[in-house]
Amino acid sequence: MTQNLATILDKHNEPIRVDPDRGRANAFDYGSGFVNPARALEPGLVYDSQPEDFVAFLCSIGYDEKSLHLVTRDNSTCDGAFKTPSDLNYPSIAVPNLEDNFSATRVVTNVGKARSIYEAEVLSPAGVNVTVVPNR
Repeated sequence: MTQNLATILDKHNEPIRVDPDRGRANAFDYGSGFVNPARALEPGLVYDSQPEDFVAFLCSIGYDEKSLHLVTRDNSTCDGAFKTPSDLNYPSIAVPNLEDNFSATRVVTNVGKARSIYEAEVLSPAGVNVTVVPNR
């Protein structure tokens, strides 16, 4: 059973369009899609992350400790910054260079039915090959 928390369809169940030409959006336009609040009540899978992970992400995109404090309002430091922003365990994946091979790891936890089976579905842009391991 596949449960998507995000969708690539608009509120009229039509493909998301890009302004100003109203062309059909792709993964670079809609990112994780629009949230469906009803499905958020039973997500099935959740991405494991902690507040420190988001601090490490901000540091990996160049935030210094002064800028970091404006966001966190605490004394967080960049001691644990990710090597690349793609290390954030999040549904979207930022790829720094589409000309090279790139690998990203995501960890999810099943919070749905114990014997649920999930299958990966990827809608990649033209010219981009994506492999998910395991795909089920």
